[in-house]
Amino acid sequence: ATGENLWDMIRASQGDWGWRQALFCIQGEQPDGKMVRFGDNFFRGTDRFSFRVIAERAHYYDEPAGRDYVNRLIARHTSAAESRYAEEIGSEYMVLLYWEPDAPARDYTTLPPRMMFSPEGTGMAFWRSGWGPDDTFVFFKCGDYFDNHGHFDAGHLEVFRRAPLLIEGGSYAEGTDTEHYKKFFHQSVAHNTINIADPSDPEDDGSHRFYNNQGQGTFAEYMANPQNDYGRIVDYRETENLAYIAADLSAAFPAGRVKQV
Repeated sequence: ATGENLWDMIRASQGDWGWRQALFCIQGEQPDGKMVRFGDNFFRGTDRFSFRVIAERAHYYDEPAGRDYVNRLIARHTSAAESRYAEEIGSEYMVLLYWEPDAPARDYTTLPPRMMFSPEGTGMAFWRSGWGPDDTFVFFKCGDYFDNHGHFDAGHLEVFRRAPLLIEGGSYAEGTDTEHYKKFFHQSVAHNTINIADPSDPEDDGSHRFYNNQGQGTFAEYMANPQNDYGRIVDYRETENLAYIAADLSAAFPAGRVKQV
């Protein structure tokens, strides 16, 4: 209504987190077209949230790679035999506002095949050998516990090549109020990470420490709460043919359980 581009104002005053949200959605797509699994995920189609985030940012930031991704996203889902396009995109007016099929676009597969997100926060890295259906896709996560839709998954690794090779176990289909969710799906034992049990306790499965966090108030309050610290990325390097990451997940374990992991 004011004619101001608030996304430009955000980029100028707060950095590029707005466009990086869109890049996260693009990078998080596996070669089979589904979003990578982590946290409480149910429907993993790329149309549900990716369109909303990427189309808006691509429009206001004039990002041609984002436009190309959105064009392909709409073509993919509207041509499906049983399309959930209208249901999953959710707010059709956003298509009218932000979809620009005739605007200049650049092949989104020219984006970097490796990208790190929030190394001092939730700590997520994506690597891929390419953008084709037969390429290898790797996801690694080690960082803060954000809220109760997240999981105790510091140090979690996923690998996809033509099919899931390493993946999060369990299902969110029946929600949070089940024994399956509380004792398995939400816990580190359902993830490809390190679990360290107390051998003197036969009921200890080695899971990461339990922490309930459904409301942190302000972002400053969240950052100031040491209970949210479940790990951190300590080093990340990449060359043309090599990607390397090191993480410390000592904070994910109960107090006194480990010296350093």
